Amino acid sequence: DQPEEGVKQIVKRYTFINSKRTAVQVINYGATVISISVADKNDNFADVILGFDNMEGYQSEANPYFGCTLGRFSSIVSDGTFKLGSQEFYLSQNSGQHHVLGGCYGFDKVMWDSCVYKDKVIMTYVSQDEEEGYPGHLMVQTEFSLSRNNAFVIHTTATTSRPTIIGLANNLIFNLAGHGSGPVGLKQHSLIVNADKFVMTDFDSGVPTGELQNVGATFYDLRVPRPLAKAIVKAPGGGYDQTFCLTKGLQRYSVCFATRLVHPESGRFLEIQTDQPGLHVYTCNRLPNPDPTFIEEIIPKEIEFKCRMEFGDGGDLWPMRVLSKQIWERPVSEPEEEHVFPFDLDETISKTTQAQEYEGGDLETDASLYELEGDTERQYVPPFDPETFYRDEAESIHEEQEVEEMFGQKLIEGKSGCTYRNHGGILLMPQEYPDAPRFPQFPSVLLQPSKTYSRTTIYRFGIVPQPKPEDITKII
Repeated sequence: DQPEEGVKQIVKRYTFINSKRTAVQVINYGATVISISVADKNDNFADVILGFDNMEGYQSEANPYFGCTLGRFSSIVSDGTFKLGSQEFYLSQNSGQHHVLGGCYGFDKVMWDSCVYKDKVIMTYVSQDEEEGYPGHLMVQTEFSLSRNNAFVIHTTATTSRPTIIGLANNLIFNLAGHGSGPVGLKQHSLIVNADKFVMTDFDSGVPTGELQNVGATFYDLRVPRPLAKAIVKAPGGGYDQTFCLTKGLQRYSVCFATRLVHPESGRFLEIQTDQPGLHVYTCNRLPNPDPTFIEEIIPKEIEFKCRMEFGDGGDLWPMRVLSKQIWERPVSEPEEEHVFPFDLDETISKTTQAQEYEGGDLETDASLYELEGDTERQYVPPFDPETFYRDEAESIHEEQEVEEMFGQKLIEGKSGCTYRNHGGILLMPQEYPDAPRFPQFPSVLLQPSKTYSRTTIYRFGIVPQPKPEDITKII
């Protein structure tokens, strides 16, 4: 059911502060973590998760689920349907024909009951039968706590009145350089993930194929620390957006090491331990992007298009017009390689002149040509519209998304007046395998009335040990 509109409710904010002055804030709207402030190697504090300063931000359509609890199922259910036995259930479809991130009004958009018990904040929510299409009443309880050694713990349990599927997760997006440091800060990090495999997805649709692919010899091999500056560039699709299959010991559901994120400049590190089977790594590729990557690839096409509109057909001459008006930076390449546009200009002019003479034309062929000489009949050409041009040139769903982000969105206004853009943070979200109800070979997400769902994730913050001055002297 859709939450009631126009009903005023009090949103409660809770703040944890430990002896190290680490501070964590959570609110009961969406059971959302809104701030994590930790010290760096110089004892300077910074908020290291992306979010908003006010409720308007968290309730806006521009909110990419910052810090919230996702449920009932945190990733994707393809086609919005799943089967339990012989019965088929139809979920709300909020991403094309698919059900993602809990649906239209998931756990991130509801008010949770909350209270303080000893050193914990406990939040509860009862999801009604058929809410977003899920069967059964689901009773969820989430406990938040912060330890003395900077371990922020989220422990979630749930029970159901009918057999159902469940996969809860917390959508925390980190930047250990500071939430507002953007892509520059994020690319200073290094990342390691304890995973030998990842969930294969269809490149265009993003829907899992059911195959678990080994990370070896791929850009997803993060079993040793990888600098994000290099890893993001090499990853297909302009960054990471993949669920990794965590390597477990003999006890599959025990809490184990999942990932470690390090920012050497500040000395901060984040280590995550969890009993979830997967870890979704996402480098905010779909946040607003003022300079989409594929646009760079079609700039030559755009210039050709403009020249044809300005000068008529005369297509043989458009590269010369480009040379006269466009400055091209030389790409990083081997010395013997040449750019696509530098060419033997004399030879090109000669061939063009011969072609015009053969056709009986008298077209001027100077390399600085910008306008056609003589009386040339012209047709009306409408003004160049870059948005229409880019939309026409987009050849895949990913390129269409880039155009939409470039022209249809503004940079997200976040906390403390900062703006958030693509690659401005990294989501490290322990979760179930995506589309798990469709693939029996994936870890089960079925919850029976006689069972209790239980998941624990530990976010441990710290400072990388710094060498002492005397140690540096010894090395020198």
